[in-house]
Amino acid sequence: MENSLMPLKYAARKYKLPPDWLESEAKSGNLSCLIAGTQILFEEKLLLRELAKKVGKQTGANGGRR
Repeated sequence: MENSLMPLKYAARKYKLPPDWLESEAKSGNLSCLIAGTQILFEEKLLLRELAKKVGKQTGANGGRR
């Protein structure tokens, strides 16, 4: 099994996220990442899982429907 690490700027571009927000979430510990010097790296599958959880929290368990 191969782990795919991607730099912050690449992840932001690929998933259409603001780089500043992604960096802030990573540095505050809200998203799992590897900080190596000035580089912030994400494991792609883990990032997607954590982003999906964040979306679920924002929309609620029923997908935002009332």
